[in-house]
Amino acid sequence: MPWSLASSRPLWLRSIATGSLSLSALAAAYTGLVIPMVGVGLVAANVANGKALDAALGGVAFAVLAWPFAIVLGIIPGAVIGACGGLAVGATLTAAGTRASPRTGAAIGLAVAVAIVTAAHLVAANSLLNTRPSEGPGRLVPYLFWLAGPSLLVVAGLTWTGHSVLRVPGRAQQHGS
Repeated sequence: MPWSLASSRPLWLRSIATGSLSLSALAAAYTGLVIPMVGVGLVAANVANGKALDAALGGVAFAVLAWPFAIVLGIIPGAVIGACGGLAVGATLTAAGTRASPRTGAAIGLAVAVAIVTAAHLVAANSLLNTRPSEGPGRLVPYLFWLAGPSLLVVAGLTWTGHSVLRVPGRAQQHGS
């Protein structure tokens, strides 16, 4: 069957939806782990100062108030980056045609993810690493939180997107492969 936009539509839609859903789910899991860790760190720092009640109230308030920011600054951008990455993966897989296998899709997803992560690091890494005057390991915290952790999620999510969009039941029978 010759290539046409109509015949590629399901792959495009699957790749955009899968990329968006996978990265938003990974971003939600990331914030679900990081928010309690930061809250526990704040509580531990204040308990050591003898302010146990203030620490408990601050930890609860932080956990509740951090979620709206996590949604706006993490989950929604994760969905948008996933959709854009899924679009690039879908376009490349569509151009590859029926020769593409799930392994090829994973490699394409990985390549797209590496391009996105490299661009993000070129834009933001220097400013995140130079935000604190100290030279200790504490100066890496903003970089690890805002860039390194999410970068790993982008790589995992888009690699999985490339692999999974080609794993459709009955695909081997439809394309004769």
